[in-house]
Amino acid sequence: MLVDVDTNNSIVYTHGLMRILPSTGSVRPYVEGLVGVGYIATRTSVAGSNNARNLASTNFDDWMLSMGAGAGAFVELYAAGAIRLSLDLGVRYLWGGEANYLTEGAIARDSGFVRLNTTQSRTDVMTIDVGVVFEF
Repeated sequence: MLVDVDTNNSIVYTHGLMRILPSTGSVRPYVEGLVGVGYIATRTSVAGSNNARNLASTNFDDWMLSMGAGAGAFVELYAAGAIRLSLDLGVRYLWGGEANYLTEGAIARDSGFVRLNTTQSRTDVMTIDVGVVFEF
């Protein structure tokens, strides 16, 4: 019987943030530091070739410490009294700890037993952030 194997990894970070930001000006540059944790989860499912039903699934996860640094600027779009609307443009680099996870093909069948061949690596990530900030 032919089967379809699908492996997906997801990663979520949560951090405490300290940001140094001037309180006045139409362009306000900032620097920031972050400390927190990350969670990586793998979900692998095995379905029949007609995808009629899920034959088996494997869930695997790990936690890691994380810290980071960033920089950016708030660019004022609108201001009236104490109300301010700004565009937030920034970049962050997060140094993540080592985590274990599964990659495609990491689940093997050996003498009737299922064997998980985990991969371990650092979880560093860089993000580019674009957002809108409303201050009142």
